[in-house]
Amino acid sequence: DKSFVRLRGLPFSATEQDVVNFFAGYALDPSEPVHFQLNAEGRPSGCCFAKFISEQEATRALQKNRHYLGSRYVEVFPQLWTRWSPSCSPWGPPAGCGCGGSLFPPPRGILNSFLSPSRRARAASLLS
Repeated sequence: DKSFVRLRGLPFSATEQDVVNFFAGYALDPSEPVHFQLNAEGRPSGCCFAKFISEQEATRALQKNRHYLGSRYVEVFPQLWTRWSPSCSPWGPPAGCGCGGSLFPPPRGILNSFLSPSRRARAASLLS
């Protein structure tokens, strides 16, 4: 199940309904569509995860990358973990949770599609 995307750059005031509206026309999982990340002080971090009904729908949702929510453009990324995790609690992102990295080393194909050649080389050296 790879039905998640990660959003970064959300307004700090964004609500679950704002994210649902942002993805209007896309099939979010109705049981738990949005999971916000808070910083260590318990405040919004500007990041969240959205869960869709299928991997195909999550892939389609990547088309919303750099679309605006209010006055801010939101970056939408594929999420590399496939379930809500206790380590990704609402009380703060774990080290490298997406507001600073990912929970697991990404597949090299992801690196190639998202990073510049110089950053790709640096990331590859870190994963070796």
